[in-house]
Amino acid sequence: MPFLLTGNTLILGNHEIVHLLKMGRGELATKYTVLFYNVGLDYSDFFTHEFELGRWLRASPFAVRINDELFIHGGIPPECVENKLDIEKINTCARTVLNDKDFRVEDVDHLTRLAFTCTEYRGYFDQGGDYYRSLEGKMDDILAFYGVRHIVVGHSMVDEVTTLKGGRVVAVDVPFGADLAQALLIENDTLYRVYADGRKEKISSDKVNSDRQR
Repeated sequence: MPFLLTGNTLILGNHEIVHLLKMGRGELATKYTVLFYNVGLDYSDFFTHEFELGRWLRASPFAVRINDELFIHGGIPPECVENKLDIEKINTCARTVLNDKDFRVEDVDHLTRLAFTCTEYRGYFDQGGDYYRSLEGKMDDILAFYGVRHIVVGHSMVDEVTTLKGGRVVAVDVPFGADLAQALLIENDTLYRVYADGRKEKISSDKVNSDRQR
């Protein structure tokens, strides 16, 4: 999933960062390349400070808290708590870099690098190893630091909208397609998985997820 939408708020992810910092073009259909060429523009032009799209994205957050839920593209590693990197600091670090026309990777400090890690983090998705197992003992501290019940993430694909880490993390990056489309609904403090046909089912526990990643 390239980004999370929470109400009217777009949350930046790693794909947007690639374009905003001109770190690569990503995948772009040939027809769009031709279209931009015909109007005398390059695809990357739309992400610059001179275009409304670029300015809007650069003002968008990495992390948002809505009620008791924290929404972020990749996740919050324990190092954010260890470095007292709260939501305001995460977003400030991000915007400082994204709005610096003279940005250089070598000038980025440790906290800013940590903030950008939140767009690519996959630590909640069990892949074996001591690091992943050690997170079980740190999740409550992470939730407590940010004052939330859940951390809602995209970035790592799962078969269905589901919970991880004992219900502390909600993963919402599901496969695309009309028959596969799902979304997370939080209603009266209860988590639901909703479908394009209007069905709604309560999310009750962690489930086994695929190891596909994006």
